[in-house]
Amino acid sequence: MKMKKLMEGWRRFVLNEGVGTAESLPENVGVFIDTEQSPDEIGFSFVEMSDGSPSDQPYGEVRISNMATQDSEWVGNCLDGWVVSFAKTDNGWAPLLYDVAIEWASMRSTGAGLAPDRSKVDDETYSVWEQYMESRPDVEVQQLDDMDNSLTSDEGDNCAQNAAVSAAATRDSNWSQTPISKLYSKKSPATIEKLQALGRLIFKEEN
Repeated sequence: MKMKKLMEGWRRFVLNEGVGTAESLPENVGVFIDTEQSPDEIGFSFVEMSDGSPSDQPYGEVRISNMATQDSEWVGNCLDGWVVSFAKTDNGWAPLLYDVAIEWASMRSTGAGLAPDRSKVDDETYSVWEQYMESRPDVEVQQLDDMDNSLTSDEGDNCAQNAAVSAAATRDSNWSQTPISKLYSKKSPATIEKLQALGRLIFKEEN
């Protein structure tokens, strides 16, 4: 019960205080999209755009991998979506990076969207995905199957559900009811467009 109240309080803080939005970024901070390593392995992080180190400067990095071009023997096809391969953020800034990552993944050629890390998701990150599932009408949600075709006979929606199974076990629910068992997409790249309009979006493209 204590953890539940803590997560509910964190979600209210993010939504009500405006933390984690493009407009609330410190003046010298932008969002960096790194496609230099590979077009199928993209990084999203905060970066200083000018001198200055404000005490509330956000820290965070999210990396995503394209399942349509990866070896899907373990992870699955995941509806040809992208999957979070690494994430670490603080101070309620995760939603901003995840919004950009979801929009980026939705804008790619498949337009499939983004799925959470398939192996492990911590409680704070779980609550971010829960918000996408329950409280974000601008985000579309698709259910992913497991590798045993428990939900459908279609191999295309198969996706490793290790994290979802673990999360369900601690919450007395079924893995398919968890927010991390799904794929998320957005029709409108509103956050990316807002960052561009504010001059806060930086690209580093593959050479």
